[in-house]
Amino acid sequence: MKSISKKTRREEAEKWMLPDYSNIILKNEKDVIFEFEKMVKKVFEAGAGLRGTPLKVFTGPTLEILGENALKMVCTVLNIKIDSIDQKYLKHEDFDNLRLDDHLYVNGKIVIMQEDRAWIDKPFSSLKWSVIQDILLLPHGKKATIKDIIFPLLCYSYDVSDKTLKTRNEIFELTLNSQNINPKTSYGENRIRLFNLSGQKRNSKKDYFSKGYSIDEIKMYINYIYNHMKMYKTNKLLK
Repeated sequence: MKSISKKTRREEAEKWMLPDYSNIILKNEKDVIFEFEKMVKKVFEAGAGLRGTPLKVFTGPTLEILGENALKMVCTVLNIKIDSIDQKYLKHEDFDNLRLDDHLYVNGKIVIMQEDRAWIDKPFSSLKWSVIQDILLLPHGKKATIKDIIFPLLCYSYDVSDKTLKTRNEIFELTLNSQNINPKTSYGENRIRLFNLSGQKRNSKKDYFSKGYSIDEIKMYINYIYNHMKMYKTNKLLK
């Protein structure tokens, strides 16, 4: 059987996930939450009961679409022109290439770098905190991003203990402080936030979707990126 490409899976998912934006008027943060929740609901209903390879094939493109469209809708409401959203590596001849899943460019700089991962576990969280640390410390990361950049991590479920998250954040803060880089934004927000759309840890005997989604997580996620981009628009960020 011929395998389906990642691009094709993405295109197929967009057909049933995305609303007709020509019929939608986005005026404020509440409108974004409302439209984003409708997309999340579609995904959770369609994904309930999937296991194994069908689940893996389903989660990648759907979460990618959710993450990208949240960024787009927030910028639309705030009347911010997006240059692009891409996944291209930040390259340097002497250091490792750096990237996350969604790089939101505005006025030639990355203002948000977002990771979309169906299931975040301890090894993955350790890896991503390290990559984000590198982005903030290394010259090619600094050159490409604004000083107040944030890093939302969006998932369907996670299996990371509070102790592990505390450890990762403590090391992150100690390392950045030692280099005179603020581990928080200039307006006091955490640079890294994890958002779990199911609101629950993963049950290995079930899919991510059977118990439904968390409206609280949706609100916190949209609020996080909305507040950041609002601060950007009003020139209250370090750029």
